[in-house]
Amino acid sequence: MGADIFMREQGSIVFNISNTLTIATPIEGDQTSGPNTTGGVQKLGAGILNLNGTNTYSGATHVDGGKLNIVGNVIGDVVVASTGTFYGNGTVGGSLTSSGTLQSVINTGGSASQVAVTGVASLAGTLDISLHSNAQTGTYTILTSPSITGTFNAVTFTQTTPISYTVSYLPAGAPTSVQIGLSKVNGTSLSGSGTIAGPSGPVTIEVEATYNMQNQIVATMFLNDPGAGVHFDNPVVTSLIFNGTSVTFGGTVNVNNQNVTFTTTAVGGSPGTISVSLGNGYSVSGTLTSGGISVQ
Repeated sequence: MGADIFMREQGSIVFNISNTLTIATPIEGDQTSGPNTTGGVQKLGAGILNLNGTNTYSGATHVDGGKLNIVGNVIGDVVVASTGTFYGNGTVGGSLTSSGTLQSVINTGGSASQVAVTGVASLAGTLDISLHSNAQTGTYTILTSPSITGTFNAVTFTQTTPISYTVSYLPAGAPTSVQIGLSKVNGTSLSGSGTIAGPSGPVTIEVEATYNMQNQIVATMFLNDPGAGVHFDNPVVTSLIFNGTSVTFGGTVNVNNQNVTFTTTAVGGSPGTISVSLGNGYSVSGTLTSGGISVQ
């Protein structure tokens, strides 16, 4: 959207969108009486609204649905409802109140998107980190404010779930920043065993995978599905990828005197999940009903 938008004092605009809309130039406003709480911008719908530059409209910004991304700043308050998501690199000129989702993007270059709040930041809801699998370890500041009250109720990750992380509100007792520390992003070893419920009955699985000092794949797997008549062990593993707490490996294996390709994805946890697919059409997946999967 390339046309300039001007809002009279106490005016309001509702963006109810299901796709992505980028406002290329700032939304300007009449500030004759200075910023006030009447009017403003409301974001509805499941889509993404991108606001750029210095937005000077009066009133608050309400994120009641979908996502609002700021690359620049808004001069008033921002209120994020439980059904909304707010993120970006920018400044909130007023206060920030969130019962929804605040998101930060941590990329491969060692930087994170950060929101600076001029007023009070009242936090609840969810902190979501969009983490690239090749992100660097370290400490990232994702929000600043002269006064932070409350904490996030939950922390979630998209793209990659790291092996080890911390979320800190610093300094303790009177926080002015929220920081996430990444001490280990991707795993380097997989081990696990247990049972999942297959379509034809219980399936027993054992897995181990890592790289040795020569950066060679060292992996083994055992699967026994009596109901489906599928049994194999000692596959030839030719690919192994660690992505946070998720591991995908594959190659070839002999099943019923036939060499077939296979792909296995395991996700560490208590108990963890696993999925296996063979080139002959066989597949099974599920959460372990006994045992567990560890990705370290």
